[in-house]
Amino acid sequence: MVLGNSRALWPRFLAWLAADRARLELDHPLNDYVASKVNSALAIAQAAEGFKTLAIDFDHTEPVVDLVGAAVAAGLLWRAPTGLGIHPVFGPWVALRARVVFDAPPPNDGQPAPPCRACDTRCRPALSRLKALSSEAELRQRAAEFIALRVACPLGSEHRYDDDQTQYHYTKDRRLLRSTVERMRIQTP
Repeated sequence: MVLGNSRALWPRFLAWLAADRARLELDHPLNDYVASKVNSALAIAQAAEGFKTLAIDFDHTEPVVDLVGAAVAAGLLWRAPTGLGIHPVFGPWVALRARVVFDAPPPNDGQPAPPCRACDTRCRPALSRLKALSSEAELRQRAAEFIALRVACPLGSEHRYDDDQTQYHYTKDRRLLRSTVERMRIQTP
């Protein structure tokens, strides 16, 4: 099973941060939030269904797991020419968070139809301007180029992340989280 999120994650994550502002000081608050929710959901599901979890690989653990490849193999996504995973509804506006291996056979839901086949390939010009990355720090510096790849895809545009979520996903900028949580505090009586 491959687990991911749409933009629906963001307000829940921010509420989790606002409930305990000390969480803003965690090394990777979004990763910690996701891990806590996944582990909690798996504990409930295992108790109810009786299966065992054999492995959980989060997107931030070593060794790195190709979550897009796993999601393609699981029938959740299709790989676009950009290398991004494209969901049939959400387009590129999904973030893959974890791969879970169970001691149960997978469902046979089939593969989604490849959404890029009928596309006018608006992503290709943005892709042609990109150069390979050498580090995560470089991704943060060049976030705008990679965001342009997602924006160029017409599929799922109504599910686009808001600007704060998009920026944080690429830059991990804590100042952005702090200011967003502070705005929430001011708006909530």
